[in-house]
Amino acid sequence: MTIRNFILTGTAMISLVFSSCIKDEALNTEADIETATISKDYVKLSTRIENEYVNFYVNTKAPITALAPEFTLTEGATIEPKSGTVRDFTNPQLYTVTSQNGTYKKTYTVSVIVSEFATKYSFENTTVKSNYYYEWYEQSDENNKIYLWATANDGFNLSYLFASGKPNKDNFVTTIEPNGKEGQGVKMQTLVTGKTGASVAPIAAGNLFLGKFVTNIAKPLESPRFGISWANEPVKLTGYYKYKAGEEFKSHKGNPTELTKDTFDAYAVFFKVEDDNDFLKATHNFDFVTNPESDTRIISYARIKPQDRKETSDWTYFEIPFIKLNGRKMEPNAKYKLAVVFSSSIEGDKYNGAIGSVLSIDEVEVITEKQSK
Repeated sequence: MTIRNFILTGTAMISLVFSSCIKDEALNTEADIETATISKDYVKLSTRIENEYVNFYVNTKAPITALAPEFTLTEGATIEPKSGTVRDFTNPQLYTVTSQNGTYKKTYTVSVIVSEFATKYSFENTTVKSNYYYEWYEQSDENNKIYLWATANDGFNLSYLFASGKPNKDNFVTTIEPNGKEGQGVKMQTLVTGKTGASVAPIAAGNLFLGKFVTNIAKPLESPRFGISWANEPVKLTGYYKYKAGEEFKSHKGNPTELTKDTFDAYAVFFKVEDDNDFLKATHNFDFVTNPESDTRIISYARIKPQDRKETSDWTYFEIPFIKLNGRKMEPNAKYKLAVVFSSSIEGDKYNGAIGSVLSIDEVEVITEKQSK
């Protein structure tokens, strides 16, 4: 029963019905942290909120002995200590969320992690999300996992769910490469999305990128958000790859292409940002290469050359230098991000590609100006 089911007249009647409805409405039983924020001046990477922990990733300017995180909670819930309380995060701190009805409680471990992120990635550390697909993480210490790399697996799974009515537990566009250059690596494959997705996105290219993936079913190309906070100017991108193109290259709905055979892509973009919510979109199309003024944020980029995109069954070394745009340089006190992107089909953003194309990568490293001196 709710008030809006009726049109009532008379103050007394309204008051009576309102009171009755409040009594009938069940109080909320959820006890969750929905958002967690600190000053954007200290943010280095997007805050990660999971079932029972919150991780803030901060720069070296953050006063970790006196931070005051603010939280939004599920409807009617309360938190102790209160949102905005100043605390010392030299060690992780506990927060207890109590549901609106007072019955349910959840304890969150809130950590503040100060870290200069690694520049070399071996992809040895994985965790399983939703019991069926992998995410890759870096370890800042024995207790904290930093998720720098993202994939489109979540979007692909939704497409599979719509088509079959059940989760995909066997085949994803981005998975573990068990026989890496050293240990394990990452395997990306171009797959068909099924009947339901065919009209919008008939294929899905395997991909891996620095950044995060926020599923947008209506506009799938807006789901990837390329780039993580980066302190030192990159000089070159290196690593190892294997590649096999699928048999039949197809373009989607006449999307213009000069390709007759599929090939992969490997690139990086270094760019200036105002805050952590700035990122590089999947629709950028490298317009800034021929027209630098089309995106004045871009400082430099690196992209594997066409002649170096070879099919090979052996681990093959690549080294891609960064090219500066119009002599642009880093500015003191400005913020920057780095996007590194790999894809099993170079025109996957246009849904052009060959089913069965497979790209594997391992031992990726970003060499910075600081390291090369």
